[in-house]
Amino acid sequence: MTFPFDTIDHGVVVFFSKFAKSSEVMNRLIVSGLGLDSVKLLPIVICLWFLWFDSRFRDRIRVIQGFVGMFAALLVSRMIQNLAPQRLRPLHSGDPAFVPPAGLDVTALEHWSSFPSDHAAVSFALSTAVFRVSRPLGVACMLWSFFVVSLPRVYAGYHYVSDIAAGAIIGISAVLLLEIGGLAEKIGVFASKLEQQWTGMFYVAFFVLSYQTVTMFDDIRRPLAFLFQHMR
Repeated sequence: MTFPFDTIDHGVVVFFSKFAKSSEVMNRLIVSGLGLDSVKLLPIVICLWFLWFDSRFRDRIRVIQGFVGMFAALLVSRMIQNLAPQRLRPLHSGDPAFVPPAGLDVTALEHWSSFPSDHAAVSFALSTAVFRVSRPLGVACMLWSFFVVSLPRVYAGYHYVSDIAAGAIIGISAVLLLEIGGLAEKIGVFASKLEQQWTGMFYVAFFVLSYQTVTMFDDIRRPLAFLFQHMR
């Protein structure tokens, strides 16, 4: 399948491949960081927890809006990956221009479509919520989403840069669209009532949701993806 930004994507692959053999230590550090959940999404989730306890009710609504938007963005990105024609990742595409960095498992994500990036969708959705409450923290989270969460995945051949851009657009849009019809405020009011009436259960659920977010719902998505592929 031909994508509109294939030329740009190929150019980025060629650019990063120049550095793939430059330093084995640097490459192994980048590759090992791909599997560290505490490095990728935990800092952004920590910012949301901080804002939850350090904010007014209006800003707490935006924190809840971020988590709901994140879940919607992840659902949309997974639906596109599963239902749209499969796009092979750079490391599986057979492109001779791609040079895998040292330490990379070239069989990783072999049967998962590249477009769009669900990591980008999740991280930019959460970062948008942070930005809505605190501009300085939000900018920091946006930069973190790009340079720490997303760019290494392009470097390692997990994604093309257009996959990242599409995921970011889905994530940001999912959060902002919750403003339509005051939906975000209604969800926030409902969450506030739950916190007041069922404080213990609310924070247990909040913790579990945060943990699953940091791990990208991996222990849920993999069985579901297997079942979906089996059904197809």
